[in-house]
Amino acid sequence: MPSKRDLTLTEYGISKFRFRELYYFCLQYEDMRRQKEACYSISNTVPDGMPKPTDISDPTGNSALRAVFLGEKINLIEEIAKECCEELYPWILEAVTKGKSFDEICPPCYEKKFRKLRRQFYCLLNLKYR
Repeated sequence: MPSKRDLTLTEYGISKFRFRELYYFCLQYEDMRRQKEACYSISNTVPDGMPKPTDISDPTGNSALRAVFLGEKINLIEEIAKECCEELYPWILEAVTKGKSFDEICPPCYEKKFRKLRRQFYCLLNLKYR
């Protein structure tokens, strides 16, 4: 994050390092969506007749659990963005998940309001994501 400045949220009880944790969690949003979609694809395992280890595993169940786990994280980010402002939800989501600035996304509001909503997003995320 050398080219970007951290948000200062110490007045809300969020340290610089906690902010970075939340920031990087949000940047993983697109990866989480791709991984969740991959959970629903059919795995390509070819039976070769060779004996396998006796470990009892359930690849379908594991994929389903992974999809649920990722879905909860994705929904958390989306719900908090909607909670901040239903009308500006897509712009807030783009700003926090792609690390874009106000000028890059051009939301239909004043910059001061948008910055306040973005700070509110991180404050709510701090409370709900542990």
